[in-house]
Amino acid sequence: MKTPLFTFSDAYLAIASPGFAEATIGPLARREAKRPAVQAVTYCTSRKTVLLLRDNHGNIELPGGGMKSSENTETAIRRELLQEAGIGEIESIAVIARSTEIRKRTNFQQNNTGLLVTVNNPAVHTTHLSKRELATGWGFEPLWQPLGTAVETIGDRQPESYGAHFKRTRDLWLITLAWRKIEERFAS
Repeated sequence: MKTPLFTFSDAYLAIASPGFAEATIGPLARREAKRPAVQAVTYCTSRKTVLLLRDNHGNIELPGGGMKSSENTETAIRRELLQEAGIGEIESIAVIARSTEIRKRTNFQQNNTGLLVTVNNPAVHTTHLSKRELATGWGFEPLWQPLGTAVETIGDRQPESYGAHFKRTRDLWLITLAWRKIEERFAS
């Protein structure tokens, strides 16, 4: 089966995301930036729940982030889950989608790999944020929710910034794809 691919840009979000036209944006970037990134729908097989993260600003999103040049997708998502949620023990990792965000207002492109990560009864650990993240007061609260509730939580979120509209659209698409995979794999 082919991996689904989704490309979205300002024009798509102007139609698909209420309030996008009014979203606040920072100063325009002076040069184009591209980065590879990973996001994970992290499913706990024992609790039948999905991990969302709430940051210190109240934003709710899937775990993930930019990849370092020395990383592959598996290494990157393992690092991100350990950093953001303190999850170190992972059962499986599978690529379920790829997407490209083209943020024209800020001359930014992000090439995402969407993953379905399974864990079994993860222990609560402390996060392992970078010095830069700690210096800026960054932090995450893990929210384990049933799959349907997690979809509603992401879908009901009203983004307040330009980038948050892209994250919401990407995360909602990814968690919806993962739902189908989870039902196929863990139906009982």
